[in-house]
Amino acid sequence: MTDPSSAPTQQSLQLILARNLLSTLSSPAFIVDAAGHSLGIAYEETRKMPLSELRTRMGPIDADGHPIAEAELPTAVAHRERRPVHTTATVRIGQEDERVLEMLALPLIGPNDTYEGAVGIFWPRDAELE
Repeated sequence: MTDPSSAPTQQSLQLILARNLLSTLSSPAFIVDAAGHSLGIAYEETRKMPLSELRTRMGPIDADGHPIAEAELPTAVAHRERRPVHTTATVRIGQEDERVLEMLALPLIGPNDTYEGAVGIFWPRDAELE
């Protein structure tokens, strides 16, 4: 007999469509669900990750080298305030490499103004626009 708690969670149509859109982008992106957990590419294969863990891995810092508070990260603001947010920050890529990134977060709103989550998209600040 299968344990019901181990069964994949059914995601909303908005999250499924957002995931499909993100899979076509050339920029790194992720989805945060309405509970504030980062969702992976395959919902059933990826554990949920709190924003605090994502922040620890990336370590976004401001132009002065100070850590950006978790509550001020674009995805956290979009999640909390249900509005689009854009900023520039330096992040750690691997152990020693740092990059300046543009960061954009958009809330995902479903039928009847239901908040479904948020999308975070990143790209290098020095990337050439074609």
